Amino acid sequence: MDLYQISANQKDPDTYMVPFADQAVNNLDYSWRFIKGAFFVVRALWPLFILIQAVISGVKWQRKKG
Repeated sequence: MDLYQISANQKDPDTYMVPFADQAVNNLDYSWRFIKGAFFVVRALWPLFILIQAVISGVKWQRKKG
């Protein structure tokens, strides 16, 4: 059984607006999660960056030598 009362005194809002403080906190949280994610991606891929740099250096060295 559900009991509720309809109040004629309150107007239903047309749209729900998130308060500015909540938006700011959500944006800061999203930014922090993005920075952490980018850091972990770079940390996971650093061996690949070193390998690419070694190959580029090797190709340049071969061209200079030959």
